Amino acid sequence: MQAVSRAVATGPACLAAPVCTWKPRASASFGQAAALHSVRVCAPKRFTGRQLLAEQFAEKRVGRGGALAVEAKAVTVLAPVGDGATDHLDEKTDPPGEIRVDSDFVVGRTDDRADYVLPVATVSGAHAKVEKKGDKIFITDLESTNGTYIDKKRISSNTPIELKVGSTVVFGDEHLAAFKLESVEEEEAEPAAAAE
Repeated sequence: MQAVSRAVATGPACLAAPVCTWKPRASASFGQAAALHSVRVCAPKRFTGRQLLAEQFAEKRVGRGGALAVEAKAVTVLAPVGDGATDHLDEKTDPPGEIRVDSDFVVGRTDDRADYVLPVATVSGAHAKVEKKGDKIFITDLESTNGTYIDKKRISSNTPIELKVGSTVVFGDEHLAAFKLESVEEEEAEPAAAAE
């Protein structure tokens, strides 16, 4: 409870971290903006896995003036599952991080052709499209050189194929561009109802 009070009163806990440059927007209450920022922006940078500041928002709190309530929300992510090996490449590259799938985007090697860049030589410039339609995720290979694979089976180009939770997708490189579709719960801070 004390951590929540601190976030509401002074801003997000991540401000102490040197990587945070958070500034509140005028449209949201300060307490709500601070809490959402800590959970959605800096928490993934500071913690491994899915520890999205759970200790900070463990209790529900009801009160006035920007008090917070916490609700769990399922989000869909592509979690990296490749082994990170780079022996097959001329240049070393860092393994990718988790990709949140909350809208449509293109995965590729170059930032002028892709929304999510995987800087790996075996990934095409615009490799594949990831589409979210309701609760379903679809993958479309965009005529990539090394292909797109779902559960180790190469998919045809320009044909959307559903990617189910638990399935894996490889964007041309099984070591650095392999992901598993997961549905995870994320805590979301919202303004609580005012006390009567």
